[in-house]
Amino acid sequence: MLLAAVIGPALFLSSCTPPGLMFQSAGSAIHTKDKVILFFSDQKKMEDEEQYYDALLAIKDQYPEDYEKMRVYQDDKKNPFGISTYPSLLVINNQKVVVHIEGNVQSKEEILKPLTKVLQN
Repeated sequence: MLLAAVIGPALFLSSCTPPGLMFQSAGSAIHTKDKVILFFSDQKKMEDEEQYYDALLAIKDQYPEDYEKMRVYQDDKKNPFGISTYPSLLVINNQKVVVHIEGNVQSKEEILKPLTKVLQN
């Protein structure tokens, strides 16, 4: 149920390109006027993603506008960023990666601390 609450809306959103957001071929730049959260998920290892889901639910409550712009990539779909470690979370701002968290984390705070620092500005 937790997964559906986090990923469901994001999967729907990931099928649309938000205004100001363009993707090119793998490894190429992303052009955006806003901060964009990118979540890379592996459905086969969902137990490793629990802390990410908890953090994303907190982001949804604290920063709903940023959450609505979030894009989700599943490992079975080719992503334009060449991410191969799952789970991974990126925040892109002004064509630059300003936050990159990957792999197992011990607590959602390890994710929330850098995310909130970037999103509150």
